[in-house]
Amino acid sequence: MAKNNQELIDLINRLNAEWGRQANKVIYRLYDLLLQGVKIDTAISAVSKEFPEVFKLDNVRAGLIEAAAYGYGIVPGVVAGEVKKEWTRNLADAWDGSGMKLSEKLHGAEQKMHNMIVDTVRQQMRRNAAWTDAARALYDGYEQGGDVVRAQDLPQYIKQVRKATLGDRKAIQTQKKALGNIVRLGRNGAPNKALRASYVQLVKAVQEGTEEQLEKAIQVAVNEKSRYVAERIVRTEMARAYADGFLRKAMDDEDIVAIRFKLGTRHPKFDICDLYAGADLYGLGKGVYPKNSVPKIPVHPHCLCRYVEIFIGEINMKEQDERVQAGGNEWLKNLSEARRKEVLGIKGAAAWERGEDWRSYMRSYVDFRAPESRLGNINTKDVFPDVRVGEYKYLGVCPKERIMDTLKFYENIFLPSEHENAIIIAKDGRTFYVKGREANVNINVLSDDVLQGAYMTHNHPIDQTRYSFSQFDLGEFFKHKFSVLRGFDEDFAYEIKRKPGTLSESYDEILYEFSKDAYSKVLDKNFIEGLEIDMDIDGYHLINEILAKKYKYDYRRMANGYKRG
Repeated sequence: MAKNNQELIDLINRLNAEWGRQANKVIYRLYDLLLQGVKIDTAISAVSKEFPEVFKLDNVRAGLIEAAAYGYGIVPGVVAGEVKKEWTRNLADAWDGSGMKLSEKLHGAEQKMHNMIVDTVRQQMRRNAAWTDAARALYDGYEQGGDVVRAQDLPQYIKQVRKATLGDRKAIQTQKKALGNIVRLGRNGAPNKALRASYVQLVKAVQEGTEEQLEKAIQVAVNEKSRYVAERIVRTEMARAYADGFLRKAMDDEDIVAIRFKLGTRHPKFDICDLYAGADLYGLGKGVYPKNSVPKIPVHPHCLCRYVEIFIGEINMKEQDERVQAGGNEWLKNLSEARRKEVLGIKGAAAWERGEDWRSYMRSYVDFRAPESRLGNINTKDVFPDVRVGEYKYLGVCPKERIMDTLKFYENIFLPSEHENAIIIAKDGRTFYVKGREANVNINVLSDDVLQGAYMTHNHPIDQTRYSFSQFDLGEFFKHKFSVLRGFDEDFAYEIKRKPGTLSESYDEILYEFSKDAYSKVLDKNFIEGLEIDMDIDGYHLINEILAKKYKYDYRRMANGYKRG
């Protein structure tokens, strides 16, 4: 898995850009409808139906799958079939203190954006009306009685302009110029025709000005106020889905023993996230937490802080010591008084100085707990019901650095299955699923250019497993010169890796070696050497160890760590 969340950031930027492009269309369409005299409520309802993706945030649901996949360490394309359906359902569940499901949040955001636009535009229309009335009064006064605007009348009228345009300098200057021209012509006894033309020009300038201010108001309502609502939903929900994917992977992988909390690259405000990243709260180092006690991400709206996995051997877990209060005290002591007030508040900082527990005052703090992911185990015996036995399904392209994570991802999912399933990833990243029968899976339905040098994993159903590779598995490894072959059952995962010095052998010869020579050597250990080997559990395992030495490839078997049901 990547050690940063750049894919998440790119996803968020892409979703926001997509929203922005559609939002610009909303602005132009709404402006056009209002100029045609359509009432604001009717106009906003029309554009809501015409551009539902802006108001309903349709791209959020699809984006959640992508974010979760990146968090897990796989590409979104391989999340397919029943897995995609279940992830879609699960990621719509509530996850924060509001208890609101995604549908409720999206509906609330839609209403908020709708109301913001209506209120902002309606207020501007009222200001425009007041400005237009003031200009019309000047014009009507001239038309009806020949009254000429006097210089002393200018400030009162400009006040209306300033109010309508929210202080727009250009609009105010345009109106001052038009009024100044009328005052000058009236003072100099200009011909009636010229003076009347100046009044007409003033009214025209007002019309143009109000239209411009209306467009600006729509711009503000959509591209500022509504954008904030949309981007808050996108950033926060994507960050949580990414965390769900990461935590699911961490729970599935027993090699991950701890998690580091890292600040987002753009973290403008000093807050509790700085505590989580900078304090040693468990004796494992700054920002490092045991896998069963981690801060919840996102910590607050717009938060893009992230987790980083720590594997066995990278840290000494024997040093773990729950010291949350003491570690927090150490961190706070190293802060300036101003910084302490930022995270504790003025009263909280004073209380801490008196010896009170900082946890009672730290803004947004919640006790640490075992990680929770909305991506539970996929409890289905058939992940791809649309694929028939002996057929395959193309899943997309997997980058080389994500191949092993992708294989392991499907191992956990295929565990409950009562028939064999295979995932094969070609050297160029093309990824395929093949559905098998109860005791075998025919991967040769795929072309040789896919299989040569490929990476493969497959399950052995509980009623069929011998807890390691069979002679047929090993035959396929040699026949197709696999780079990696993995298999798994309820108790073990097993793996063969090709090395530069791995020897070649024919399919038939390896079947003979497995069934005769190597098998006989294991029987000799059992009966002659008296090792009392359980042939059902360890027989195939020992055969694979013997053949691995002879043909110079890496073989290992380990407890799989996957949990059924």
